[in-house]
Amino acid sequence: MKLLPLVILMLFPSIAIAWGERGHDLVTRVAVKKLAEMSGHSAQFTQPFALRNHMLSHLSNVPDFHWRADYMSENDRDLNYPTHFIGLDSIYPDAKELTDIDQDINVFYTKARDAGFENPAKIGTAPWRVVQLQQQMAVALKAAKAAESEQQKVDAINQALLYAGIMSHFVGDLANPHHTSTNYDGQLTGNTGLHAYFESDVVRELPMQLAGKVEKKAGHSLMRKTLLKPYSKAQRNNILTNPSELIFALVLDSHTRVDQLHTLDDKYSILDRSTDAKTRARRKPPTVVMHKYQAFTVERLALGASVLAQLWYLAWQQAGQPDLSSFQSYKYYLAPDFILPSYLPN
Repeated sequence: MKLLPLVILMLFPSIAIAWGERGHDLVTRVAVKKLAEMSGHSAQFTQPFALRNHMLSHLSNVPDFHWRADYMSENDRDLNYPTHFIGLDSIYPDAKELTDIDQDINVFYTKARDAGFENPAKIGTAPWRVVQLQQQMAVALKAAKAAESEQQKVDAINQALLYAGIMSHFVGDLANPHHTSTNYDGQLTGNTGLHAYFESDVVRELPMQLAGKVEKKAGHSLMRKTLLKPYSKAQRNNILTNPSELIFALVLDSHTRVDQLHTLDDKYSILDRSTDAKTRARRKPPTVVMHKYQAFTVERLALGASVLAQLWYLAWQQAGQPDLSSFQSYKYYLAPDFILPSYLPN
């Protein structure tokens, strides 16, 4: 067992891109639509999101493409890499509820080092990345509320939209079970290659009705049936109003679905199992089995969209519910600068 940290550190660098472009786009666009329901269709909140839903969906893919590109600095690429996942079971193998894990990253780092991880960031820091961006979004919206001119207000709202779109990526990542597990590619169970097969190949082939199915499934009702299910009514209310509690609840829920995803692969896709972490299992073409994954895919994408919309809504509430209904802008973030992780311990 003492070799486990070393094995994990060696394996994580090959982690695949989550969901692919279609999945992240769907999470973002559905979240925008769910904002209207949460706010009672109030333009005071939803106006910027409705006008910029296409830009938000573009930003949701920036961390996987623009920030991984060769023209980015090696330092930025290295810092970006662990923000996409967390190997929860490397430190908390038996975690089932929020009380089983540490949301304080300093405590997390201490326990990781005690477990033999020289660099705890290699386990992944995605939940804290989400909290960082959510807090930055709230600060930007607070600046919009305090703005002394319309231009200052527009600039602040645009900044909030930047954080909102980038945040979508990492929330979407954490709705995917593989982004919460050391068995992130099925490499420990003979399912090597499942990561990209499921979230890119299968999702890409699902019919156009996928967006409508995800939108129909998303919402508070889904969160109550999934990530909030283990908790009391009082705990649920706290989770829904606390960004850190909410994103870690999503991590825990996703982690409970890892085996379900591998079972789908075993039952419907695999022709020849993998024998090591580098050799992909041989599988049926995704067009043949995609419908077997559809319900699972819809739930995970819908849950990601639900949590994302709630986090956006909380940022607006934390900012004092500024009136955003006058927002009009031609600003479009095409290739934004890398946003440094601000939460890493010294």
